[in-house]
Amino acid sequence: MKDTIIHKHIRRCNRNLIIINFGIIILLIYFVLNNYLLNKTNRYYYHFQRMDYFFIFAGIIVFIICFINLIKAKKRISNPYLHPISISLTDKYGSVEEIAIEIDSDLQDKNSSLKLSSIQNLQIVSAQITNSWLLKPSFFGLTVLNLYFDAVWIYKKVTTHYTNFIPTGRSYTVIIHSRYLEVIEIPCRSKKSDIIIQEIIYRVPWIVQGFDEGVKLLWDSNPLKLIDDVDKQRKSILSKTFHENHNDDKFIINNMNETSMILDKYLGKIPDTIDLRKKALLEDNIDLLQWQINMNYLINYFEKIMRISYVDLSADKNIQKVTPVLLNLQAINLPPILLESIERNWFISAYPDVLDYFYPQYYFNTLSVAKYHKNQGFIDDPSSFIKEALENNEESDASIKQEISRVQQHLENIKKDYELLKNYLAESLKNLDDDLLVLLKIKDFYKNHLHKKFLLANKSKSRGRLTQAAIY
Repeated sequence: MKDTIIHKHIRRCNRNLIIINFGIIILLIYFVLNNYLLNKTNRYYYHFQRMDYFFIFAGIIVFIICFINLIKAKKRISNPYLHPISISLTDKYGSVEEIAIEIDSDLQDKNSSLKLSSIQNLQIVSAQITNSWLLKPSFFGLTVLNLYFDAVWIYKKVTTHYTNFIPTGRSYTVIIHSRYLEVIEIPCRSKKSDIIIQEIIYRVPWIVQGFDEGVKLLWDSNPLKLIDDVDKQRKSILSKTFHENHNDDKFIINNMNETSMILDKYLGKIPDTIDLRKKALLEDNIDLLQWQINMNYLINYFEKIMRISYVDLSADKNIQKVTPVLLNLQAINLPPILLESIERNWFISAYPDVLDYFYPQYYFNTLSVAKYHKNQGFIDDPSSFIKEALENNEESDASIKQEISRVQQHLENIKKDYELLKNYLAESLKNLDDDLLVLLKIKDFYKNHLHKKFLLANKSKSRGRLTQAAIY
């Protein structure tokens, strides 16, 4: 949990607790020194003597409370799991470490958000909202809410302020009721409150929206009934969305669960109605069995092969199942977005043909590539590799020239398509720094404008359907 956002909030709360209680102790000492030890000649001294017992008793009580708080802070610093934040998360969601990592992943993965506005990981003064989490810090604590499962009712509260019966202004607060009967208040400006409500509703469309006296009466009298109604609405919406995206009456629930498990394993637990990556894989009917095999290969070997040295893959039985394009990946012709981006693995695993079309790879002799990796690292300049391969006579001059000619001819053939792609990206995206949206637009261009079929697309109608679990 160290260095996660949860741990940072725990450290902040501990620091605040120490500062406040230590400050109170200092004030007590100053009060005692100033009024009882240093001011005996003051004319008010004998007046204070009459209340000596009261001040001494009150001072001792306050000192004991502050001392106990300092001891608590010390224990919580040495063991963060003793902090009320950790205890609350454990009671709600189980493992604190897993939740902390999941929240951090949600915060750091700026491209995983799907929002109506351009805001990434909405940050306001009093709260932080990600795709699936709400973090509401207080001076000594932190309220954490899983929007997807726990948000029940949301509305905007407007308070009008008066001075001498004259309206002087309004304040706005977003109110969120949770299944744990918490009432979370987020004070903000009017426009910001509308954005917050819009963003949360977009993430969890089944949440009860807007203030209503009937809803308030139900919440006050029988909140479990309202929570149950929201749960039913969530299941109904998700079921409807799923069947719209998977138009196959024979699609069984086991495959649905298995699909969800595989996608959640690699892409997190954000639902496919929100996560653009999951949505793309399902809409394009990608073979998730093969995608999982490719993902495992890239996770285990990509960095080692591209950055460190040659890795012996002969002992890995699943190598034969990997899509061949991935086995020939080199840094040659790979753009930064497919070499270093956090979106690299899932995209290359699902759309290797899109990669090889726009950024063709050299299919050099495996032994030559392996030795070059071992001596020089990843191939960033084909000319240096070709020169070394020719000097060692490991490949015939004709075969190397043939492969170079193939790639160059392909690049020449797609030059028009490549220009169309660049124009398409410039016209359809305002921000080309968003790696996820760029990659999704590239594959959409490949499918819809070039009218090509994806290599890993299932031929069956059931999308994302699995026949067995991929074991790596």
